[in-house]
Amino acid sequence: MISFEETDTEFLVAIPADQLERAKRIRPRFWQVSRKRWVYPRKLHIYKALVAEIGKDADVVDFTHPDSIADSKRLWNKRSLSDLDRSSNTPA
Repeated sequence: MISFEETDTEFLVAIPADQLERAKRIRPRFWQVSRKRWVYPRKLHIYKALVAEIGKDADVVDFTHPDSIADSKRLWNKRSLSDLDRSSNTPA
């Protein structure tokens, strides 16, 4: 199961070990043992790279576009990534 989550400053990705290389393609990132998640800075280019690389295969999404921090508008809340993929081309 692949899942996306976020904090105010980070994107968190859980991905099976057999797909580890996909997570490693996106930089900068690090593995946080305590959370059992790949941790990425919450930046627009990282967001786009995550959606492009892993997005279509994610099972759980709790993820917002980085530009939506200011207005706190949730674009996606645990929706399928097919919705995320369609919505990512529209402005927040």
